[in-house]
Amino acid sequence: MARLRQEGSDHVADFVSPMEKVLCFRRADSISASNHGGAVLRLVWQAAELLRSAEDHSVEVETRARALADRAADELKEAKRRIHSLELDCNRLNTLCAQAEDRALAAEGALREAKVQISAMETQLSNAELRASEAEGSLMRVEDAIRNEILNPHRSSSITAAA
Repeated sequence: MARLRQEGSDHVADFVSPMEKVLCFRRADSISASNHGGAVLRLVWQAAELLRSAEDHSVEVETRARALADRAADELKEAKRRIHSLELDCNRLNTLCAQAEDRALAAEGALREAKVQISAMETQLSNAELRASEAEGSLMRVEDAIRNEILNPHRSSSITAAA
């Protein structure tokens, strides 16, 4: 049996092109009748070896493909987690922006109100200053009148007589 395997592997080069890994079966008339059984057996062994090799390769490819798919699925999960986290952050920032905008609008309203109040107070102050100035003028006239009429009555009669 071992001899048959050895003969089969020795003749693999006769049937498989090294570059293409494709079986090239010799024509039946080139194989002698006495060697026919051995050749068939070698072909069967060669076919079995090629099938095992193809199956092994298929298993390797499938294993690598599964590993790649698993890694891609993990990366996708991580990307989805990051996207979700970023969306939450974005929503929080939008809420903070809206609150800041509301506070800014309220501050603008308070500033406008303060300007109106300041303008009204400036008008009141101006009016009060005007009234104070008029009152001061009136007070000075009253003081002059008191001095002239009450404190110096002689002077006022001579001033009136001279006029």
